[in-house]
Amino acid sequence: MGSDKSLKKAAELHKRASALSSLGKFDEAEPIYSEIHELLEEKYGEEHPDVVYAMQDLGHCLRKQGRYSEAERYFERTIQISSKVLGVENAVVASYMSALANIYWLQKKYNEAETLCRRIIDIEEKIHGKDHPEIATSLDNLAGVLRKLEKYDEAEKLIRRALELFEKHFGSNGFDYALALENLGGLKGIMGDYEEAEKLFIKSQAIFRNVLGKDHPDLARSYKFLAGIYIKMGREEDAKEMEKMAHDIINKRH
Repeated sequence: MGSDKSLKKAAELHKRASALSSLGKFDEAEPIYSEIHELLEEKYGEEHPDVVYAMQDLGHCLRKQGRYSEAERYFERTIQISSKVLGVENAVVASYMSALANIYWLQKKYNEAETLCRRIIDIEEKIHGKDHPEIATSLDNLAGVLRKLEKYDEAEKLIRRALELFEKHFGSNGFDYALALENLGGLKGIMGDYEEAEKLFIKSQAIFRNVLGKDHPDLARSYKFLAGIYIKMGREEDAKEMEKMAHDIINKRH
C-alpha cells in the first residue's frame, strides 16, 4: 500500500478489522472497514483496485450483520467499477458477481440471482472453457436458484453436469462432489423421487464421513435432510434414527 502515513494507517486498520471479523464482531469491524475505504478513496480515487477491494470488505461485513440491502449497493458498485477498469469478462468481476448473487439469494431475490448466476457461468466459460472445474461450483449455485424458482428439470441437468466436472477433475470422493450429490438428493426429494433421493443422501454422507469425520455438522444437516425424506416415505423409525444421529452430533459440539 505504499509508504505514506495514510497507507500505513489503512494497513494497520485492516489488521484490526480482520481480527474483529475473525471473532464475529462485525458491528465493531464495520466502521473500521468504512474508514479504510475512505482513506484509500481519498488517496487513489474510486477506481483503484485497493479501493474496490475495500468496498468488498465493507459489503461482506454488512452481509454478515444481515444488512443485505446496504451490502447489495456496495457489491453492485464493485461490479460497476471493476467492469469498467478490467472489462466485463474478467475473473475478478465474476467473483464480485458471485458475492452479489449470494446477497440476492439471502434476500430471496431469486430472479435477480438467476440472471447473475447465468452471467457468471458465461464469463467463466469464456475465460476457462466449458470443461473447467471452477464452473462446476457456479453450475451448482445456479441449480440452487432454479430449484427455488421451481425449474426442477434444468436444475437437475446443471447439477449432473457439475458432478461430471467434479468427478473428472477431482474424483468422486471429495467434499464438493458430495455437496453436489446432497443438492441433487434434495432436488429429487422435491420432485417426489424419494428412493433416488435416499440413495444420493446415503452416498453423499459416506463421502462426508470420510472427508470431514463422523461428527461434522455437515453430516448432521444431511441426516436431517434424509430424515425428511424418510418421513415422506412413511418410514418413521428410519426418520427417528436419522434425527437422533443429527442430534448426537449437535450435542457433541455444545
